[in-house]
Amino acid sequence: MKANTVAAAKGAAWYIGGWKIVRPRLGMWILLCLAYWLIGIFLHILPFLGWLAFSLLMPGITGGLFKAAHDWETGREPSFEHLIAAFKDPVIRNNVIILGAVGIGFNILSAALIFITIGGLGMHMLMHRAYLGLYSVVHLAVGAVFVSILLLILALLFASAMLYAIPLVMLTGTGPMEAMKLSIEACMKNVLSMTVYGLIYLLLGILTVFTLGLGLIMLMPITITSIYASFKDIFSEETRPQHMPAGAA
Repeated sequence: MKANTVAAAKGAAWYIGGWKIVRPRLGMWILLCLAYWLIGIFLHILPFLGWLAFSLLMPGITGGLFKAAHDWETGREPSFEHLIAAFKDPVIRNNVIILGAVGIGFNILSAALIFITIGGLGMHMLMHRAYLGLYSVVHLAVGAVFVSILLLILALLFASAMLYAIPLVMLTGTGPMEAMKLSIEACMKNVLSMTVYGLIYLLLGILTVFTLGLGLIMLMPITITSIYASFKDIFSEETRPQHMPAGAA
C-alpha cells in the first residue's frame, strides 16, 4: 500500500466531497459530533485517569466517525452505534488504543522537553546567580525559542502521523505503526494540497468566531468527512475496507 500524490486544488475539493456526505443527514452528523464533544468533556472532568482514558479512547471514537462516513457511501445510515464501532473488534480496538498510547507518549515527551530545557536554564541561572541580568534573559529567550521550534516540529510530525493513521486502522485493518508511517508519507507527498486544505480550514475557523462558536457545530462534521474525502483520493482503491469491526458492517 502506498500514498498517491494529488493536485493542490484537491485541498479545496475535499471540502465539497465532505459536504456531500454531511448534507443528506446533517442533523445526525451534528448529533454525533455533539456526542463526541460531550464524551471528551466528561472524560476531561475526571482527575488524571479521565485524561488517560480520553487519550486512549478518542482515536477509536474518531475512527467510528470515519466509518460513519464510509458507511454512508455504502448505503448505511450514520448512527450513535458508530461511536463504539472500533471497540467491537478486538484487533481494531487494540490498534486504536495503541494510537492513543502514542499520543500519550507524545504529550509526555513534549512536557519532558519543556522541563529539561527551561528547567535546565533555570538551574544554570540559579547556579550562576544570574537572576535579573541580561545574560539570564538572553539565555531564557534562546531556550524558549529552541523549545518552541522543536515542539512545533514534533507537533507537525505527530499530526502528520495521526491524520490518516486512524482511518487506515479503522477502515483497512492496517497495523498502527504501519498506518502512522503511511500517514506521514501521504502528508509529505501532498504538501501543496495539505497547505490549501489548511488555509481554507483556518479561514473557516476564523469565520466561526463571528457565529459565536455556533459554526463549530458545522465545522467538526465537515472536518471528519473532508479528511475522509482526502483519504479516499490519496489512498484510492488500495485502501478499500478489508477488515471491518465485528457487528458494525
